[in-house]
Amino acid sequence: MNRTTTLAKLLRQLSRGKVVVLCGDREKRRRWSPWRGFRTIADGDDFMVPMTGGYHLSASPGGTQTHLDAIGGVCALNAVDGGYVALARGTNAGSVACFLRSHKRLVFECRVSLASEASAGVAFVGLAQTGQGAAVLADTGDIGNVNCVGFYSAGPQRFDYVFRRLGAIAERPALGPRIPPGQFITLGFAFNGKKTLRFFVERREVAQVPLCAGSFPDGKHLAFTAAVKSRGAAQSLWIDWWRVVQRR
Repeated sequence: MNRTTTLAKLLRQLSRGKVVVLCGDREKRRRWSPWRGFRTIADGDDFMVPMTGGYHLSASPGGTQTHLDAIGGVCALNAVDGGYVALARGTNAGSVACFLRSHKRLVFECRVSLASEASAGVAFVGLAQTGQGAAVLADTGDIGNVNCVGFYSAGPQRFDYVFRRLGAIAERPALGPRIPPGQFITLGFAFNGKKTLRFFVERREVAQVPLCAGSFPDGKHLAFTAAVKSRGAAQSLWIDWWRVVQRR
């Protein structure tokens, strides 16, 4: 199997023949249309313009959200002095809250970066329980006790794969890639609607995780969530874009 286009194939299956710009000339000539025939639900943002709504932002004193004009627009979450900033997709602004359940395939993807050395703070990006953006990172800097699945950075310069069900221990099936500060990386995961979770880096499959009852947040409403918490030194999480597609 050509691992470079694995995630593209999954998206194409979900959207029944239409796919967004992914990788390679063949994919670039096609347009992603997940709403075709109402077979899927989809949500996402490329942050080309400053946010005007559709999100819930929470932050400790000094924490900010800013818009950067670099590479077509970037959402920056900036935490200082041991504080945090969390951004969660609002469920009352026309956005989509995914419902992870059996027989409903889902694909999530994002392009992110950490502005400083990973040791300057911790960060999370992925899907988390609606209304719990600020709680996805615990006071200790670990993953909070919330339903979530995505990518967690606690250093050194790395995003690890993580998922957790409320009340259970956070699962970290594999170590993620190392990335230099300021360098963007594309991360993704796919749920096959059964008992397998697959993680992708730069659209190449890097881990396949069999799921067991009690550890994965199936049957839960999740929404896009990004959060960063500093460890004294300032830390920023930059988000170029994100998207999620799910079978109805």
